[in-house]
Amino acid sequence: MAVTQVKCPECGSTAVRKREVVFKTGTSYYSGRSSSVGFSFPLSKRGSLRGWTGGGSHSGKRQSAMAQEASRLPFWPAIIVLAAVYLFGRGQNNFGMWSMLGVIFSVFWLIVAIKDLLDYPRDWLCSKCGIRFQLIGQSSEDLLETNPETIIEAPAMMPRNSNTSESGKLCSICGVFHPHSEFEYGNRSNRSYCQRCNRDEKAAYSEGGTEAAREYRESKRASWQKL
Repeated sequence: MAVTQVKCPECGSTAVRKREVVFKTGTSYYSGRSSSVGFSFPLSKRGSLRGWTGGGSHSGKRQSAMAQEASRLPFWPAIIVLAAVYLFGRGQNNFGMWSMLGVIFSVFWLIVAIKDLLDYPRDWLCSKCGIRFQLIGQSSEDLLETNPETIIEAPAMMPRNSNTSESGKLCSICGVFHPHSEFEYGNRSNRSYCQRCNRDEKAAYSEGGTEAAREYRESKRASWQKL
């Protein structure tokens, strides 16, 4: 069965991807631990030299500009406004005009957020002009299941199984989807870089130091985060 290639209705470009795929390929999570060692010197003659150790953990999220655009509308602004209206009105024992405006804003935001949640699996994004659209007549799921290779013009590193149930995540450098085992090395798990990127970054560092390693990471990320 022949499949019609998906094109942007605004500019006609075929550089389009599903919104949820844009979000997944442009979002990565990282975590790590840091440690420190030091010494304290006594201020009096009776004191003695003491050593100390410390450490902490850090984690976060990286997103490309397209991934931020593809993100779902959050529900928390409406919840915060409703909570503020309730607490303020309860404390003042008066629910006036501002409280009514807060309730109207929250209800409107919830309606828009629910609609965005329902549209999320069906939305497509154009990498060229940036508009968001939906397919009419035939669902995007049917097109992807029929022949995914003819649907999207995407870089070679885009994971073909990124929206399957396989357990794994994206490398924060190359943007490729790997199983979790690819991020377990050096007696640590859940690293941000895949094993290949980790080796290449170390090789760049050995040749040119910190600046070379940074340029390697930025050049790899630029090839897929711009989409």
